[in-house]
Amino acid sequence: MGRMVRDDIIQKTADELELPVDVVHKVVMNQFKQIHNATRVYSEIEVSGFGKFMQSQNKIDRRIIAMEKIIAFNEKKLEKATTQEETIAATTKIEECKADVTFYKERIKPRTYETKRNIRRVEESSSATGEVKGGD
Repeated sequence: MGRMVRDDIIQKTADELELPVDVVHKVVMNQFKQIHNATRVYSEIEVSGFGKFMQSQNKIDRRIIAMEKIIAFNEKKLEKATTQEETIAATTKIEECKADVTFYKERIKPRTYETKRNIRRVEESSSATGEVKGGD
């Protein structure tokens, strides 16, 4: 048997527990929603016997870019707004997106890059390391 998808899990659970599919669907979806919400607060969540869920740094980067595009779009929309409703809608969207960008930027972990290792195990010269030999 291959990989189970969400609908398979829901159907199998409903059959085994003799519960209506729509009830099991609501429960399963609520669990995934709670896990998703928890990953917004914590960097990773582990559900014993089920698995580990982590917030992807690349996904956070993509969300920030998307929010910044929405901000730029709504700033242009704000400039062209002719009614108070349009102004309020654009301003509200800009504020919400800026809050999201701030939230996501706080969650970004600094990316670390390894420096090249000395694989030849050759001793570096003092000029390469910036050290001064001798000289009291």
